[in-house]
Amino acid sequence: MRQQKLRQLAELIACITRKGAQGSRDEEMLDWLAAVVFTLRDIAKSVEQTAVAWEKRNHWLKADRFRREWDWVEAIAERLSSSLTAGDVDAAIPALLPLLPKVSGVRVRRSMEPAAEWQGAMKRLRER
Repeated sequence: MRQQKLRQLAELIACITRKGAQGSRDEEMLDWLAAVVFTLRDIAKSVEQTAVAWEKRNHWLKADRFRREWDWVEAIAERLSSSLTAGDVDAAIPALLPLLPKVSGVRVRRSMEPAAEWQGAMKRLRER
């Protein structure tokens, strides 16, 4: 699941980068940015599930190491979420920069997932 979510993250960042290069900051871009937050949160949940499973098998060091390896996920999600809910898109874009090395090796397809995946994401983020 994490691999799929990393691919989704890479695709979203590619779209945001293309649109940002054109100087456009419309609702679609805000939805993409919010979708990044939700994708990061999904990754964080899967990391925690994996770590808990290892702890149940008494692999506490492995679980702790794994959590540390992925601790960047929640930090970036929180930073991006705070910027977006405050309406500060100019701060949201730089919050994506630490993600670039994390997804640099991920192959991006030409087309995004169906729009249903990310449409209305900004509205859902504001509601939470």
